[in-house]
Amino acid sequence: MSMRPDKLWILFEERPKEEVILNILNIYSQKNNLEIKIENNGIKIVPIIKNKTFRFQYQLRGLKINDIKEINLLLVSGNTSFVDFLLYEKVEMPKDIDNLIDCVFGIEETKTDSGESRNTAAGQRATKFIILDHYAEKNSSKTEKIMLYNNTEKQRENDTDSVRFIKSCMKTIGIKFIGDRSASYKVFKSINELIEDKNSMRQPPKGNTPIRITKLSKKISISGTLSKPKEKGNIGHDPNQGQLTIISKCLRKLGWTKEIELTDHCVKQEYVNNSKGNKFIFSASIIDIKLENISLPKLEMPQNYWRYEMRGEKIATILLHTVCNYLKFKSIYENHAGAERGYFYDNNENIVTIAKKHNGKNINLPDYIFLDDEKKCIHICEGEMFQNYQKGIEQIDGFDLISNLYIKKYYRNYSIERSIILSNGESNSLKDKVLFQLNSNGKILYSNSLPSKIAQYINENHN
Repeated sequence: MSMRPDKLWILFEERPKEEVILNILNIYSQKNNLEIKIENNGIKIVPIIKNKTFRFQYQLRGLKINDIKEINLLLVSGNTSFVDFLLYEKVEMPKDIDNLIDCVFGIEETKTDSGESRNTAAGQRATKFIILDHYAEKNSSKTEKIMLYNNTEKQRENDTDSVRFIKSCMKTIGIKFIGDRSASYKVFKSINELIEDKNSMRQPPKGNTPIRITKLSKKISISGTLSKPKEKGNIGHDPNQGQLTIISKCLRKLGWTKEIELTDHCVKQEYVNNSKGNKFIFSASIIDIKLENISLPKLEMPQNYWRYEMRGEKIATILLHTVCNYLKFKSIYENHAGAERGYFYDNNENIVTIAKKHNGKNINLPDYIFLDDEKKCIHICEGEMFQNYQKGIEQIDGFDLISNLYIKKYYRNYSIERSIILSNGESNSLKDKVLFQLNSNGKILYSNSLPSKIAQYINENHN
């Protein structure tokens, strides 16, 4: 009997949150009949820093799982559409060239429910699992596909018919749902059952193209709009991209080997000709889907599913945010490198949704906002690459609306300081308005405006 490796590696693309990591480790422990013990002070994500140099690695502290000695967290980027987390069970650090070898879970996580506009259907995430499957099959990996709903209390008791249908499709191709209420949803047993279930649903509102499936002897046609707006001719309808690809993948899983064609899609050939690396076209190539009257290119999938993120602007903003969390500074907004649109937290910890516009003007969003309660100062931070410093200067000048409409409304006794956080730095000195800088070699620099408690932490060794 082989021994279980004594290290876990969790690869992430967006800022990891302690409660989400704990959920993932609970899933891992339950699967392997292991016991989790949490120390009295709770769990913490700790950046590995030595001699003011970040090692581009984090560790989870304050939690023990049987004989697991280390739980490491590493920032990566997908080379195409990528799930939120990968969990590896391995002694050595995972290598991108190995793709999903020794990867236990591929996890997509959401805190919203299917009734919210930002997550109109589970199918919106489906493309990620199709691409994950491609790389798992490529390396004969048994990576388990998981859709994790991190806030069970917010999940609807009864999903709409369309969401229930898509979740059944996803379950049919082996995706496991955790934290929602879909345990009783069926797995389709036949192509005809799937088609009848979808076609029996009520028609959408007038003007919307219904997703309908027509089975002929040598072809299955599926109607559905891919362009948003319709007249633009692009592939920009995220929910339908997911739905149409997951239905097609499910038909393949159920044994359909003949042609699958998407109709009424509104996509123009010109857009397709200029598209490189589009996630839908990648998925269409994997599943072998055709678009009516459109010639799709045969895109070659990237060799590796992911790569270590060593240069992007979010490396430094996520690092500072993680240190702030560890030291219990209050963070009131995050949108690292334009990731999932975040919420604003008011002075009573209530969630406030920031509008996209005010009086016709866009409300520009920073990457990170945190409080220094000791000095009663709020830091509005914009992340940028070192070579884009000037762009960062221009961006921080554009935060008047979020300052006036939200920060000043809820935090009246605080001063506001706008700053830049730079990644991939190549200098041992700071330019004007730079609060925090991470050099390409991991060296950390900071200005006198950085709260002294954070500066002291950086000067210590955490390894």
